Amino acid sequence: MTDTRRPEPRWPSFVAVVAVSGLSFALHEDLLVGPRWLSLAVVVALLIPTLIAHQIGRHDLDRFLGFFISVVLTIGLIASVILPSDRCQHTDSRLSR
Repeated sequence: MTDTRRPEPRWPSFVAVVAVSGLSFALHEDLLVGPRWLSLAVVVALLIPTLIAHQIGRHDLDRFLGFFISVVLTIGLIASVILPSDRCQHTDSRLSR
C-alpha cells in the first residue's frame, strides 16, 4: 500500500509570519527596535532558506529555521513591549526632578 497523503500547504504559515513581521509598519516609531523594515527583511531572509530546505528534503533544517523565525519574532514583540515601559521610567525620573 502506498502512502498517498498530501503534504500540508505551507502558504498559510508564510502569510502569517510575514503579516506578524509587517506589524512593525503599524507601530509608532518609539516602539520599534531598529528601522521599520528590519523585522520584515529578517523574516523574509529566513523564509527563503526555509522554503529551499523544505523543497530539497532537508526537513531538519526546515524545522530549525522555523523555530528560529519564531524566536526572532518573539524577541521583536517582547522588545516592543519592554521598550516603551523602559522609556516611560526614564521620562518619569526626569519629570520628578
